[in-house]
Amino acid sequence: MRVWRGGSFELYRVNEVDEVDFVKLVSEIKLSQESAELEKGQTLQLTATVLPEDADDKSVTWESSNPMAAKVDENGLVTGTGRGNARIICRAADGSEVWAECQVKVNAVIVPGNHEYVDLGLPSGTLWATTNLGADAPEEYGFYYAWGETEPKDDYTWATYKWMTEGYSDWQGVNKYTFADGQTGTAWYDEGGNFIGDGLTELLPEDDAATVNWGSQWQTPSIAQFQELIDNTTQENKEINGVWGYLYTGTNGNSIFLPYAGVYEGTSLENFIRYWTRETQECSDYGGYYEFAGMNRGSRYRGHPIRPVRKP
Repeated sequence: MRVWRGGSFELYRVNEVDEVDFVKLVSEIKLSQESAELEKGQTLQLTATVLPEDADDKSVTWESSNPMAAKVDENGLVTGTGRGNARIICRAADGSEVWAECQVKVNAVIVPGNHEYVDLGLPSGTLWATTNLGADAPEEYGFYYAWGETEPKDDYTWATYKWMTEGYSDWQGVNKYTFADGQTGTAWYDEGGNFIGDGLTELLPEDDAATVNWGSQWQTPSIAQFQELIDNTTQENKEINGVWGYLYTGTNGNSIFLPYAGVYEGTSLENFIRYWTRETQECSDYGGYYEFAGMNRGSRYRGHPIRPVRKP
């Protein structure tokens, strides 16, 4: 073997050479379609042509960028699951990083007054809406509501909160959905420290934004329903159509997506994933909310998104 050193070649004897395996990698993938339009429930079989023909490993994997719109199995069979857009991506499995995609648009007829929902195979049979209240797609944030209010607004403070006693402008003046929580210096106790509130801890239908806006079959989730969602799905931090959130997939393979919609404090939007439950939590001035993979509570005046559930 000759090696160039300092302007001249030096000769070296090579006594033994290990056998070298040369692998021919995939250079291109061509799909049977580059775009498609489906109806919800309709299927499409995509096929992949892998080049060169003599590539050593021609196996591929399939994935969907948005399984709420379209899902794909290991053989390239695409199924429309809900209204929206998805990229169906086919990747070479040989490490060449070669891929191809098909852009899929899924249509779903929405009858006025009706809203799409997903069966996640939950023990209770609870059905989860595919979108937030006020949104048209799973990744859209939708509207924001103070706890127990049914309309969005521009400013979320105690001073603008609907259930506020005249003369108050802070948490002590809450006058509906109050229980005996020991906070005797508040509007739900009299001067003698006796509880005079209504004892309500769960939203009535007339104060539930999901029920008022979508109809009697819908409501804001309970704490137990959120906990059931956590306990009976797998969760994945995921980006869909440029929006980050959590993808929840049930044992039956169906999914919902909760975007990081944020929380309104006054007129400012803070970047959290917090969704109201329909119950108070710990104290009368707190509403329960879901945050990432657990339950928490926060001041009722703040503006949170709502993901409705359909009564089983």
